[in-house]
Amino acid sequence: MRVALFIDGSYMYQAAKRLGWNVDHRRVITQFATPEQLYNAFYYVPITDPEDERQQRFIDALVFMGYTVRSRLVRGEARFEAMMATDLLTTAPRWDRAIVASGSGDLVHTFQALRPWARNSTSWGSTSSPTWNCATRPTAS
Repeated sequence: MRVALFIDGSYMYQAAKRLGWNVDHRRVITQFATPEQLYNAFYYVPITDPEDERQQRFIDALVFMGYTVRSRLVRGEARFEAMMATDLLTTAPRWDRAIVASGSGDLVHTFQALRPWARNSTSWGSTSSPTWNCATRPTAS
């Protein structure tokens, strides 16, 4: 089974902060798939200051760990739903299971679009999110 991870970095940061967790990003990948099973691990990162060296080191570390980093400059709230939806749909033929870490309900239509392809999708997020009911295997955080 080929596995793809789609992680909203802003959501992951806020959830970890709220729960008092320190996330081991390398372990996140190995928790869900062996190297042979992993199709790709996408990590969506908002760039708040292009001159911030600490943020650039974090992005470089994610790439070193094996993530495909998708980033963009943001002012205000970071929204990556369109980018995540595009990646989910365009890569769907290459994976059997997607694990999506996002608290956004804007991915509902994407999960619904994946159902006819019999794609297994796991939404890792808030139970109050509309994506909770659309994923084939929702998981609470």
